[in-house]
Amino acid sequence: MRIEDTLTTPAVAFLLHNEWDLPGMLGARAAEQGFFVASYRADRRPDALPSTSTFDMLVVMGSAESVNDRGVAWIGPERTLVAEPSLSAFPYSGSDSVGNSSPRS
Repeated sequence: MRIEDTLTTPAVAFLLHNEWDLPGMLGARAAEQGFFVASYRADRRPDALPSTSTFDMLVVMGSAESVNDRGVAWIGPERTLVAEPSLSAFPYSGSDSVGNSSPRS
């Protein structure tokens, strides 16, 4: 199933940053609650990120790279996605590798 095919099922998009990242227990819980869960690798290429029209909630997983490191190619497109004005009313969660969460900044 593609995320675009889920017209009535709420969708949560997980942004991952390397081959070891997984939605983990957050993804499992979202699926248990009836969400369609999709993962996107921000580090692959800018066009690999989801369109804001394809999800109802965004979860940005942590990374070894700093969100402030403008030298990392995928940071800019991810920051642009998270800063989309259309997301201002969306639930958002950021999580690092030790379970800390952060508000959108």
